[in-house]
Amino acid sequence: MATPDGSIPIEDIQEGDIVLTLNAAGEKISGKVTKVHAPALQEIVNVRFTDGKEWQTTATQWYYCGNGQYNIAMNTQGKPAITLDGTATVEKATMTGKTEMVYDIEVDGINIMFINGVAAEGFSLH
Repeated sequence: MATPDGSIPIEDIQEGDIVLTLNAAGEKISGKVTKVHAPALQEIVNVRFTDGKEWQTTATQWYYCGNGQYNIAMNTQGKPAITLDGTATVEKATMTGKTEMVYDIEVDGINIMFINGVAAEGFSLH
């Protein structure tokens, strides 16, 4: 999870912590974590981006493209994503067949945070 002071593991994030987020204009800003949800065991999807980033997430995770969000479970190949370094395109999303503890948080503002360098939506009930 990206913070103004560098990356820290998402499992170490607590309510009140400051993380990197975006404002409605798409500018990177600092935002406060407003809620940390209990972790849950979920199946993991490996997502590879054109800039070389690899993202381990869940099929229900939404990532941010600048003018909306895409769900990893949808056909996301070729879709853009906002990253800490600019933008990248999804090359491939593959179900791994493994499960891990998954952590969900909420951030003030538009509820976007950077996880492993990719803009992702915080916990939501889409």
